[in-house]
Amino acid sequence: MEQVEVDVLFVGAGPASLAGAYHLAGLLKKNNLSNISVAVIEKSKEPGDHILSGAVMDPCGLKELIPDFIERDAPLDSPVRQDRMMFLTSGSNFTLPFVPPSLNNHGNYIVSLDRLCVWLAGEAEKSGVDIFFQTPGAELIYEGNRVAGVKTASAGLNKSGAKKSNYQPGYEIRAKITILGEGAFGSLTQSLIQKLDLMKGKNPQTFSAGVKEIWEVPAENHKEGSVIHTLGWPLSSDTFGGGWIYHMRNNLVSIGFVVGLDYKNPDLDLQEELQKYKTHPMISKMLDGGKLLAYGAKAIAEGGYFSMPRLYGDGFMLIGESGGFLNSARLKGIHLAVKSGMLAAETAFEALRKNDFSSVSLSGYENKFKSGWAFRELWKVRNFHQGFKHGLWAGMANYALQWLTGGRGLFARYPSSPDWPSLAKGVRPLEKTRGLTPLGIPKMSDLYLSGVYHEEDQPSHIVITEPDICSNQCMHEYGNPCRNFCPAGVFEIVDNQLKLSPSNCIHCKTCAIKDPYNIVLWKVPEGGGGPRYKMM
Repeated sequence: MEQVEVDVLFVGAGPASLAGAYHLAGLLKKNNLSNISVAVIEKSKEPGDHILSGAVMDPCGLKELIPDFIERDAPLDSPVRQDRMMFLTSGSNFTLPFVPPSLNNHGNYIVSLDRLCVWLAGEAEKSGVDIFFQTPGAELIYEGNRVAGVKTASAGLNKSGAKKSNYQPGYEIRAKITILGEGAFGSLTQSLIQKLDLMKGKNPQTFSAGVKEIWEVPAENHKEGSVIHTLGWPLSSDTFGGGWIYHMRNNLVSIGFVVGLDYKNPDLDLQEELQKYKTHPMISKMLDGGKLLAYGAKAIAEGGYFSMPRLYGDGFMLIGESGGFLNSARLKGIHLAVKSGMLAAETAFEALRKNDFSSVSLSGYENKFKSGWAFRELWKVRNFHQGFKHGLWAGMANYALQWLTGGRGLFARYPSSPDWPSLAKGVRPLEKTRGLTPLGIPKMSDLYLSGVYHEEDQPSHIVITEPDICSNQCMHEYGNPCRNFCPAGVFEIVDNQLKLSPSNCIHCKTCAIKDPYNIVLWKVPEGGGGPRYKMM
């Protein structure tokens, strides 16, 4: 197998990796070490294609990375001008008399994260970083328990795995330090966590899934800089989640819905919840006369500080959501991703100068994290998501108590459980909203707006490890909930058999997290496949 050697390899071109690579390149240039190579690999075709977030960004991380980011025309959409927190019933809405402290967005910006990553990729390349797109990392290279780089996926295989005329074999990228910034539930990160038991002594990581649309609305319905978060309808009080409405520039609105993947109802459909949400009188009035422009979905690592894996080991570090850097109480992770990338870059720089890439050397990364503001922020919300285990009202009470006690709450460490066993057996009918309103978008129509594309004739990157369970046990016990929790229509039951359409996949990873038997394996597809997010 062909080999390429670099000094430091970042996996995934999200905000964590791009910030880390940029920062490391700057440190090397400042110290006249231009002979050291820094590379980023990314599975998408172009910068930002696989990047999605709400998103309201705290600029503190970006200010540290690039102090003159505004002068350099960073693509900030709109400063936040108004915050509201609302509780919805099916026909009414109530504005809370105060905004929870964690959702005070004064000084923050509404952004399209894919556009921000396009800009960060350009800044990183100008600083000397090599970024290789359409280069998915298929597996890690190990020397004992030391990570020594990444093997890339081959291209040009047909569905049965035979070589086609355009076959291109994968190759090895050998690195002194491999830094994983794959986002939530990255496939390389998950394999590394299992192999080296990086979650030992930790709470299981827990996730939410978010679905999002971008609308262009009439000018009279638009209020640039307005940020609204909602609780309540259409979710029942035992299900964690809520909605957002962010008014961007040019009459654009980011509207989305998040559901905690520890939900119990096997008939809950993530994309349908968003469609139902839009039928609320307040929201439908705002969208009336508007045009839907874009759609997407992603998983969100919400477990908090106690669910963060060990962040380092021989030859590797974990950054961004791969390392659990997300503040679910604030609904923010971009600033933490940027900071984690910077801390990893500083640790890598020190290791390169010492020529020591051992676990002991790279443990400096966690030491830096625990002595800085990122740790202090996450420590204050360390029990947030776990506090909602018994529903909305218990969660709100826990949140108030945690805020008063600096994040502790009733217990020093609230327990948590994996998401996949949480479904209750049995099938309950769920009201469908398709066709009830012009705002209700069928799943496949929404999917079209994600720009998703995969080469059809390639091995499926979604593998059911025990397929007999799907058509027998799962059908009778849960009613095949994969049809509902996938926001892209990948899973379908035809003649009592599961049919996969992996070419629909928008890489949110919800299937691998939520399947009630834990038998869905998500692997990287051929390079360049997946969504083509714009404005997301």
